[in-house]
Amino acid sequence: MLNNEKGITMVALIIAIILMLIITSTLIFSSRNGLDISKLNKMYEDIQNLDGKISVYYSKHKTLPIKEKKYENVNNIKNINVNDNDNYYVIDIENIDNLTLNYGLDYKNYETNNNIEDVYVINEKSHTIYYIKGIEIDGSRYYTTNANYTEVIVPKWSNVYNNTEEFIDLNGDKATIPAGFQISLQQGENTILDGLVIRNATDLNEFVWIPCNIVKYDRYAFDANGWVHSQTKQGLDEETNSYKILDSADVTKYYIETIDEQEQASIKKYGGFYIGRYETGIEEGELYSSSNDEMYENWTGYNSGNVVIKKDSNVWNYITMKKAKEIAQNLYKKDEDNVTSKLCSSYAWDTTLKFIETSNTNYATNSTNSVYERENIQKTGTQKSVNNIYDIAGNVEEWTLEEYSDATRVVSRGGNYENNASESPAAYRNINGVLYASDKIGFRIMLYL
Repeated sequence: MLNNEKGITMVALIIAIILMLIITSTLIFSSRNGLDISKLNKMYEDIQNLDGKISVYYSKHKTLPIKEKKYENVNNIKNINVNDNDNYYVIDIENIDNLTLNYGLDYKNYETNNNIEDVYVINEKSHTIYYIKGIEIDGSRYYTTNANYTEVIVPKWSNVYNNTEEFIDLNGDKATIPAGFQISLQQGENTILDGLVIRNATDLNEFVWIPCNIVKYDRYAFDANGWVHSQTKQGLDEETNSYKILDSADVTKYYIETIDEQEQASIKKYGGFYIGRYETGIEEGELYSSSNDEMYENWTGYNSGNVVIKKDSNVWNYITMKKAKEIAQNLYKKDEDNVTSKLCSSYAWDTTLKFIETSNTNYATNSTNSVYERENIQKTGTQKSVNNIYDIAGNVEEWTLEEYSDATRVVSRGGNYENNASESPAAYRNINGVLYASDKIGFRIMLYL
């Protein structure tokens, strides 16, 4: 009996060892495969950056940034573009401004060594770009981005920034990326003028860069012919040292806001700020009340939930301005998260509208294609964006830090789903009491470095 037990134990041990060997070999293979895919993604990023930069260069100079001598060693490339001619040239990286590459850095040695492979070449006719050395995955080698693998593994986001760094887009425009964030690699989301999208790598909340070298960081009065709430800017308010903005519907009262000196200093230093891509949403929140019957300023109708700034989220409404201010301030702290979060100021709101108007004329007072004249509130991001910013007009009004001159009421912006776009566009200013909360008012968070 004892010998039988030992025999069973030995068999079980042998089986366990075999299984461990299989699992270990699988893990090694998976790790190696993942590393190769990472290399492939880096090559794709390089080619994407080169393609954009070369397009700009070609449109300006009517020639390609290339070495004079043709590159002949292209016989090993298997996935040649059918539209290529026979002329391939090494891309002269030194002729391209503001470009950082992962590979292809041996271009300087091409004049003395015609067989180098760590270079990017471009075809004279099709302008297809190839990495001569290529990247190998599971026995297949890839040289450009027109192969089938790009449909599966093309990254949507950049690597996480380990340090706060300056980013320069394909047009030469600049933004500052905070450590711990990623840049969108999607077309239309990775240039400043289109609205550069970033996200926090931990909670995946998304924001859009507002460049204050393109539009001046300030509070603005917006007007339009026939608009009942057309605004005018008048003299300084002595207490807040801010311009008085009057609404034509009631010129006896005005809007003001004391400037946040830290916010202002950051924008001066870094050249801009970030605004929430979406209205602030709530995740796993439970609505227990739809009215502030207890009458206190820091109130919300939700007894749980987390802040989300993502598409298809439930909007965080039923909240007073002061509670929205508290939640916004607690999202990110400079010492821990490399950015400071806060409720959107009127400076940030108005500057954002001016930025949007650089590509969407008169949007502030003519906010078409927004969530208006609906029966119900919509989830975040259901309507078309402007400069990658969603619902800054319509859906819900949004609390800001702006103040009303009678000191008893607070200001929301942008109109809500029951309004119409002509009366309550993105520039619209509305006032309510400090204890007011409803399904029609939410809030938006801004960031500064």
